Parts: sequence; C-alpha cells; structure tokens
Amino acid sequence: MTAVVLSALLHATWNFLLRRTGGSNTVAAMGIIAEAVLLLPPALVILYSSGGVPLLPFLFATVVAAVLALANYAALIEAYRRADLSLVYPVARGGVFLFLPLLGFIVFAERLDKPGWLSVTMIVAGIVMLPLARFDRHSFSELGRHLRGRAIVFALLAAAATAAYTIWDKYSIGYLDTFLYFAGYTVLLGIWFVGVLLRTSRAEVRGEWRRHWGSIALMGVFIAASYLLVLYALRTGVTTQVLAVRQLSIPIGVLLGWGLLRESMTLPRVLGSSLITAGCMLAAVT
Repeated sequence: MTAVVLSALLHATWNFLLRRTGGSNTVAAMGIIAEAVLLLPPALVILYSSGGVPLLPFLFATVVAAVLALANYAALIEAYRRADLSLVYPVARGGVFLFLPLLGFIVFAERLDKPGWLSVTMIVAGIVMLPLARFDRHSFSELGRHLRGRAIVFALLAAAATAAYTIWDKYSIGYLDTFLYFAGYTVLLGIWFVGVLLRTSRAEVRGEWRRHWGSIALMGVFIAASYLLVLYALRTGVTTQVLAVRQLSIPIGVLLGWGLLRESMTLPRVLGSSLITAGCMLAAVT
C-alpha cells in the first residue's frame, strides 16, 4: 500500500501546483505536454518490443479516453480559477463516487447495497458542508447560492468526467496493454494542448514558463507517476484496498491548501472534507 499512499500524495500535490498558478490554462497545457513527453519514449519501446497493437480498437479507446480526460482537466481549471484548493479538490475527488454508481449500473449492471447508499449520503452531506462559513442561520440561508456557484459546478463536472473515464479505463484495459493505453491517450492530450499553446500569445507562454517552469515540470512527472503507481498497486494488491487508500489524497489536498496556500479552514470545511473522505473509503471497501 506504500505505492498507493505515494500516489495519493502526488495526485494532491499536482492539483496544489495547478491551483498555486491560479488554475492557468497555459500552465495546465504545458504540464500535460510534459507528461506526454515523459511517457512517449518508454511507450515506443514497449510498442516496438510487443510487435504492435490492434490499431482501430486502440485508436477508438484512446480517443474516447482523451476526450473524457480533457473534460476533466477543463473543468478542474475553471474550478481552480474560482475557488480554493481545499474547496474544489474534495468535491472533484469525492464527487466521483456520486457518479460511479450510476455509470456502474449502466455499463456493468452493478447495484449499490446499503453501505453504498450510506457512503453516497456521507459524500453529499460533506459537499453541502464545504461552502459554509460557519454553522449558523445566515450561512445556511446562503447555502443554495454557494452550491450553485460555478466553482462547485465545475468541480462536480470534473468528478463526473473522472467517473466516466474510470469506467472507460476499466473496460479498455480488459483488452489493451495498460501502459500503452495510458500513454496513448496522454500523447493525444499532449497534441491537443500543443494546439492550445499555438493559439496562445507567445508572450503569455514565455511568461508562464518563466514564472512556473518548476511547477510545470513537476506536474508532468507527478501526474504520470501517480497513475503508474496505482497501476502497480492494482497488479499486486487488492483493488478495494487500493481505492480506499487513494482517498487519502483528499485530506492531503485540504492540508496543502491550508498550510501552503493560506486558505481559510473553517469548521464546516474540516468536517465536510472528513465526511467526504470517510464516505469515499466506505464506498471503496463495500
């Protein structure tokens, strides 16, 4: 489980790095391009040594995965432009378990049991708590407006996209090499974001690179490494335990927002994040 704990830390950290840059689309683009550049050489070696892949199924699977991952990144960027890491990250991570049951039922005919419904209830309750300034009448009267705010909406859209590509990943790696599949759609994402940078002014690209080149390089490494560590853990450990331990990324993300970004840590935010974490862990082990 050490690999999963490290994966959770890396996942929370690259989200912290993205939020620290203000959720810049240019920085996100360069981070994902860095990830693609990192993965491409070993992918080519594996592709050559394996004798190739079934081309049409591979292209179809990676294009769909790239579109879903792009939707996740786009929603995350918009959310981080508008709100704190300690608000957006728990919703984007915990919200995945709100959408997985529906997608799991549609694709795999999976049904929630009583602990599953309890976990969903805990996650919803935690998300509702997060925007509260305090537990008083005025904060509750403002709750509806906060929950309809764009930061929460985009964080939930990111969660929905993550749930969708999680289901798609589970389906795709059933007949494709896992590393080549991951590298394939990451390279497609990298190509897309090269196009984004070509449409961005050179002055902005140079400026963002000068200010954030270290964060960009680390984002590329951390995004790739966090996923590859989970793949290693899934091959050597129990899937439900892996999913449960991965949710440690939520409190790590909240602590990074509070400790390094000086974000306000209200009692509702602490309790909400804790409820989301507990609900995710319950969902993963049931």
